Amino acid sequence: MMASLSPSAESDGTFPDFRDMGAQQVGFRTKTHLSNVTGVPAERMLVSSDNTESHTIALRGVDDLSLVGDEWNSDESTADQPTVLLLHGGGQNRHSWKNTGQILAERGFHVIAFDARGHGDSDRSPSGNYSVDALNADVVRVLYQIGRPVVLIGASMGGLTGILAAHEAGPELVKKLVLVDVVPRFEKSGSARIRDFMLTHVHGFDSPFLTKPDDDPFLRVEKLEQAASNLTIPILLIRGTLSDVVSAEGIAGFLERVPAAEFVELSDAGHTAAGDDNDAFTEAVVEFVTR
Repeated sequence: MMASLSPSAESDGTFPDFRDMGAQQVGFRTKTHLSNVTGVPAERMLVSSDNTESHTIALRGVDDLSLVGDEWNSDESTADQPTVLLLHGGGQNRHSWKNTGQILAERGFHVIAFDARGHGDSDRSPSGNYSVDALNADVVRVLYQIGRPVVLIGASMGGLTGILAAHEAGPELVKKLVLVDVVPRFEKSGSARIRDFMLTHVHGFDSPFLTKPDDDPFLRVEKLEQAASNLTIPILLIRGTLSDVVSAEGIAGFLERVPAAEFVELSDAGHTAAGDDNDAFTEAVVEFVTR
């Protein structure tokens, strides 16, 4: 069945129910060492005959939440490359990775970007649980559904989630991690600016995402820093020089805790580094991933 793509981030914020589109169910390739893990097949819906164009897919998070994503290069031609899994920031959706996903696909990578719970086309949490632990649990489940080595690239909220997911899934599944303008100890003023903007533009994501009443920021920072320190995989930290969310002090503190991490700064970018300077960002990512 041919399906129309869901609206972009610039739409009026209304989204079709992907679960009712009658997609054909197919299974991802699963590696032997993951055979003891209960995986959930992904649903694929072909929207273009060109492999470097995206397909819409449905994945499953914890509590059986439907997570809707885009996939590039789903055939076997990219089997010798890791999958690149793109995790967006809070209040955004998978479409924020559209240009990056397309460029990485044209470079020969299998790429997936999906809407986090409560964002875009994905299900809202019935309990309003949008903690970093819940987001992490969804990502880990998605990793097992992909069933092949993955490079995680996470922006802001997606980067923090990526730290925990890489730590929990282990180096056999997550081979590399890219953090886009985020460290566990970020600047509260920049975070507050983004939060204030989101409070006045509540569309395309579930408003309880902004409250998270049970979230203790001090415990969260400690947990994230410990998880990052324990990682043994290559890590690339990218910061936009104009960012008000990640400071030079925050970078120094992270690199002190994770001395093996590499650091790249984009001079013409702010917090949304991937979009602000997409060419420089993509080149840095491609160079890191292809080593």
